[in-house]
Amino acid sequence: MSPEQADPSSMDIDTRTDVYALGVMLYELLVGSPPIDARQFKRGAILEMLRLVREVEPPRPSTKLSTADDLPNIAANRSIEPAKLARSLQGELDWVVMKALEKDRARRYDTANGLARDLQRYLADEVVEARPPSRGYRLKKFVKRNKGQVIAGIAVAVALVVGVVAVVTVQVRANRELAAKNAELAKEQAKVEARNKELAEEQAKVEARNQELAKEQAKVEARNKELAAEQVKVQARFDMAVKAIETFHTGVSADALLKNAEFKNLRTKLLKEAARFYGDLEKLLAGQTDAKSRQTLAAGYFQLAELTAKIGDVNEAVAVHRKALALRRELAAAPGANVETRLDVAGSLERLAWLLRQTGDPAGALRAYEEVRDIAAALEAQSPTDAISRVLGSGYNGIGIVHFESGQPTKALEAYGRAVAIQQRLADTNPRSPPDHTLATNLNNIGAVLTNTGKWTEALQAHSKALTIRQKLADANPTDALHQNELAISHFNIGEVLSQTGKPMEALEAARQAQAIWQKLAYANPAVNEYQGHLAKSHNAMGWMLTRTGNSKEARQAYEDARDIQKRLADANPSVTQFHKDLAFTLNNLGALLESGKPAEALEAYGQALAIRQKLADANPGIPRFKDDLAISHHNVGVALTKTGRHAEGLKAYEEALAIWQKLADANPAVTDFRKHTALCRKNIGELHSQTGKPAEALASYEQARAIYQKLADANPAATEYRGELARCHSSMGVVLSQMGKPADALTANKQARSIYQKLADDQPAVATFQDGLRRTHNNIGALLTNTGKPAEALEAYRRALTIAEKLADAEPTSTGRKANLAWVQNNIGRALDRQKRWAEAFTALDAGLAIHQQLAESDPANKSYSRALGWSHGFRGGARVRAGQPAEAAADLRKALEQWARLTSVDIETQVEQARALALLAGLGGDAKSGVTAAEATAFADQSVAALAAVVQTGWALPSELKEPDFDAVRGRIDFRRLFAEVEAKVRKSPETAPPPREKK
Repeated sequence: MSPEQADPSSMDIDTRTDVYALGVMLYELLVGSPPIDARQFKRGAILEMLRLVREVEPPRPSTKLSTADDLPNIAANRSIEPAKLARSLQGELDWVVMKALEKDRARRYDTANGLARDLQRYLADEVVEARPPSRGYRLKKFVKRNKGQVIAGIAVAVALVVGVVAVVTVQVRANRELAAKNAELAKEQAKVEARNKELAEEQAKVEARNQELAKEQAKVEARNKELAAEQVKVQARFDMAVKAIETFHTGVSADALLKNAEFKNLRTKLLKEAARFYGDLEKLLAGQTDAKSRQTLAAGYFQLAELTAKIGDVNEAVAVHRKALALRRELAAAPGANVETRLDVAGSLERLAWLLRQTGDPAGALRAYEEVRDIAAALEAQSPTDAISRVLGSGYNGIGIVHFESGQPTKALEAYGRAVAIQQRLADTNPRSPPDHTLATNLNNIGAVLTNTGKWTEALQAHSKALTIRQKLADANPTDALHQNELAISHFNIGEVLSQTGKPMEALEAARQAQAIWQKLAYANPAVNEYQGHLAKSHNAMGWMLTRTGNSKEARQAYEDARDIQKRLADANPSVTQFHKDLAFTLNNLGALLESGKPAEALEAYGQALAIRQKLADANPGIPRFKDDLAISHHNVGVALTKTGRHAEGLKAYEEALAIWQKLADANPAVTDFRKHTALCRKNIGELHSQTGKPAEALASYEQARAIYQKLADANPAATEYRGELARCHSSMGVVLSQMGKPADALTANKQARSIYQKLADDQPAVATFQDGLRRTHNNIGALLTNTGKPAEALEAYRRALTIAEKLADAEPTSTGRKANLAWVQNNIGRALDRQKRWAEAFTALDAGLAIHQQLAESDPANKSYSRALGWSHGFRGGARVRAGQPAEAAADLRKALEQWARLTSVDIETQVEQARALALLAGLGGDAKSGVTAAEATAFADQSVAALAAVVQTGWALPSELKEPDFDAVRGRIDFRRLFAEVEAKVRKSPETAPPPREKK
């Protein structure tokens, strides 16, 4: 705080206040403590503290340093003797600092640039602008501070002067008489002394002549010592200035508040001022050939590269880092290069690798990190030290990051494991040292890889170890935002793992702990955008967790809270890419939540995310991750369009996503994520074709996806994700092959899926995803066996699916998805029993499925997916009641099915076929008095059934096996139905034939 800020009456604050603050920073950098002792502040009240700031003059830096208790330690740290260190601050450096700290701001430097110029003049041994205050100015300051005491002193002095004058007058008269007498005696004495002096001078001349040569020699030696001492002082001042500038730009770049957009220009200006210093340093040292100058120039390039990156020119920063690296390589290759010089090379490589990752050059980044590892490994083999081991661990960590980002989890895990082993060894050999947060970071990285590969138990162990370290660091540093933020990240990561292992409530609690920390950071620093961004991410995380637990209402609110914060940040900071990227991510998650029940709203959210990501991709054409995000948005739009029945538009969106991913995969063959996304898109295109009754096209897309997943699974045997997706492709291909009338091939495909899922579920029984995949495969096999006339075997498969579905629903009682799956299995069991004419058992299962769907529909009336499912349940039970000879109950169920489907804003093709089926069954009940369906109604129902089928056939749907089922007997004799059937069969004959997958080996 400057003196004018400490004056309550002062309202005029200008740039000279900043000069005072810079003076305080320079004072503390030189001396090691602030101008005014902090203990004085602690002893006084607030008004006393303000008075100290306004009135108390701090000691000069050299004075304070010479009296400091810890002067020997300070001098040792700077490699200089204590006395010389204090003297090196005397004079001009004292004047510069004291001018910046003037209480009267009119006597300070006008601007920070003025201070910088004076420091540069000092470094160049030029005359500085600052001067020590005059005696008159010091007297004036003293009088101003002590008016009362001065006035009293003057009064006393006047009185004393009057008295003294009187006494002196009398004394002078007496002295005159005595002086006359003494003068006579003095003349005689002077004559004697003059003669003695002449003799002494003669003797001195002789002695001076004898010592003249010795003095000349001493002068030469003294001059040589002065020159050497001056050189040391100049170097010390130079090093001190370089350190001051480095500390200054480090503080500016790290300051959280200065990272806000409103301070962007100020932050850039300050960083550019520091960068200009390094430019001047380059001019000063250019052409110097001595090792010390070259080393200083390399360090200057390094700092300039860091500053350039922070200002925003990443490509230029890469170029400057390469200049620093080239110099450091040259110095390290020189004979007699020490360990520090070679470690400097590793330091440059590490920062260069980080920038290469940002610019989309993972191969270059990997080469740099590997060289860091090789340098440190060679040094450790020669003379192991903790510092070298840390560099070696950092190299392995960088290698792991690049492998993980490139989709090579096995290699990433190996590299991270080596880094953790090194850091754990260092921790074990230094038990009294504080925990190393880099160890926690690497454990967290291992947890991320294990999560990505589906090894949830091991992932939980790694994240828990990281949490333990981060908790200790956070407890020891409660005000350190970095440690608090990392602790929150660990809580969230544990929540993610718990949610995947069937522990949704524990997962939600972990997410809430993370949110509490992020919320505290945001509230404690409301002006810091970074913490507001963390708070938004915590809401996003909560939305994801709540979605996993089936609490869609609260999940939506969490996503909307995150969206609102991120939109404010993005609007207020249009140039900050990360805020826009985060907003698009949240909109994407919101769309995924709305996808199942509110596809129109999901489409709106996906569209907003797409618009943002399109702008980011256009603005950053050379960065693959923005294109990847854009493709994800196109893909998600395709999903939403498909669910709203806009299949042609959905296919177009999928194709746009596929085109982007295919280019990324071709240009980056080492990045498996791009190939994985390509396979995902092809799989969803296959699903769209399957839903629209185009089984041949669907099978071709599924086969393309399967081939990619097979290669990824073979290349990454530890990555369970690829095996899971491979199984899903086999399962989907089985469904399509069944639609094409190839039940044997369909059964083979489903058995292949079952085999993969069974192995995954056995290896990791706690992972719900694999259990659910196994449930789905048993369900599909049951459907195939039902359609091929094997109801008993079908029922066995369905009951296996039911066992899994019940277990998953019990483990996640709040999950609506688990309940819905359980309902579908019950419906399928009921349909299988219906085929066996075991109607009592069939109705028990169908009633159970319908009851669950009824509960879901009532719990969330706005979710149209529940109305769709409830309609299907009524349709299944209605058809069974027709066959069981219960016309009245059958008609009631079928009418309810039509009522539920009428509530849908858009109807998918599969549901349209079921509508046609229900209408045909109602038409078949016409004329039966018990059913309540009149002949006129029956005719209308038949017309509506054929019209619905005609609309479906127009979309390209071609599944004649569906139309052959007895449920359509009531309309089979109609000419329009026969025409439709012929059209469908013709489409099947024209469809491209796709080779089925190889049969399962026995």
